[in-house]
Amino acid sequence: MSWSREQVVVLIEEYMKYICLYAVKTKAYMNKHLRQHALENILDVTKSIKPSVTITDIKNKLNGLKATFLTEHRKLLQSHRSG
Repeated sequence: MSWSREQVVVLIEEYMKYICLYAVKTKAYMNKHLRQHALENILDVTKSIKPSVTITDIKNKLNGLKATFLTEHRKLLQSHRSG
């Protein structure tokens, strides 16, 4: 399933609204019901621009974005050390 740039931007903006999804040291992160509710809210917003999306698709896309960021970030750090 392919995501357009606009769809990814909307997904990231919605994701950033819910600290319970990414701040692992908060109590809210430990509450699985709160995280599920946040994902459902994100699903409601993204359904308007991508009707066939599911919560699983959202989780997979967010994990892919995190992995890509970390890979590129590590490359950047390695280039600073070697140069």
